[in-house]
Amino acid sequence: MLDEVAVSRALAVLTRRGFVQRQRNRKDKRALEVSLTPSGWRYYGVVMPIMKSQNDAIRSMFTTTELDALYKAFDRIDFLFETLNAQRRLYGKEIELLDVVEKRLPTIPFRAQAGARRKKKI
Repeated sequence: MLDEVAVSRALAVLTRRGFVQRQRNRKDKRALEVSLTPSGWRYYGVVMPIMKSQNDAIRSMFTTTELDALYKAFDRIDFLFETLNAQRRLYGKEIELLDVVEKRLPTIPFRAQAGARRKKKI
């Protein structure tokens, strides 16, 4: 669900800091393969235990029922943005979030296909 521009910027920063390396895919030259450098793996080893500890602390504030409700809410939000992206692929970037929420999507005018049979009036 990340914006392509945001991902590109993040990768550029991580590359400059020496945490990741990027190289073209051998089979598909349009695709990039991104991997952690040894420095990136060391940083990951330092950061992940801190993040896990913080995550555990936050989770401890909620009951299982509350966490289930929270995850369901996040799933609904994810679905909303997946739907928005799908609608933008169909109708263009001008589709807004409220268009999806309020089900205000453009209608596609019907055009008869060339050579399509029409019913004859009797």
